[in-house]
Amino acid sequence: MLFQRFKQIGRTLQHAARLRHVAAVLFKYGYQDIAHRLHLPLARRLIFRRFREAQAEIEKRSQAERLRLACEELGPTFIKLGQLAASRTQTLPHEFTDELAKLQDQVAPAPFADIRRVLEEELKRPLTEVFTLLEAEPLGSASIAQVHRAALRDGQQVVVKVQRPGVKEVMDVDLDILRQLAAFAEEHLDGWKQHRPLAIVNELARNLEKELDFTREAAHLERFSWQFAGEPAIHLPQVHHGLTTTRVLTMEF
Repeated sequence: MLFQRFKQIGRTLQHAARLRHVAAVLFKYGYQDIAHRLHLPLARRLIFRRFREAQAEIEKRSQAERLRLACEELGPTFIKLGQLAASRTQTLPHEFTDELAKLQDQVAPAPFADIRRVLEEELKRPLTEVFTLLEAEPLGSASIAQVHRAALRDGQQVVVKVQRPGVKEVMDVDLDILRQLAAFAEEHLDGWKQHRPLAIVNELARNLEKELDFTREAAHLERFSWQFAGEPAIHLPQVHHGLTTTRVLTMEF
């Protein structure tokens, strides 16, 4: 019981710090009216002292472009939310859906030492028992995972998709915050209920739950491969099940 209480306190502190960050980014990109209306903590005190140098450049951009930049700065959960909102062409103005459709999911790679740690935790053995080669430089890096080229001990060339350390925990906090803000907006802000922000956040949560489980991706890959087994123009990479978990996906290069 005491452990649960400390855990709850830690989560509350995480929420408070993240809310302050969200408020700061909204202010930075000219959305202080939303920060005020949602009663984000310390919003009225986060005037542009830290952002004055960048402010002149930011103000040259359109409102839609500033929203895209804010989503990118706030990280993977908000990037995914913006991408989902971009599909709502019937409810959002076209200039916003067109701009949010440009959201890029490419980010700087996580340190290779952290990636090795995730791999050893998931595969439950030293990596030297699995790979003769594991390239430190990723082939690609996105907000949820990054992909590294490797070679198995039997010589097979593979790629390993590894979930970024801590990304699920960050997304869980963000989703809790977004649910609270969406519920507040529907209840207290004129005109927001018709856009159903809480339903959008719940849809985002369902999508992220699936995306964070790499065994689902492996199953989809194998189903697709089976469906097109007779098509010579299509080749799908083989999944290595013994080296695939919810946070690691290993497949033929």
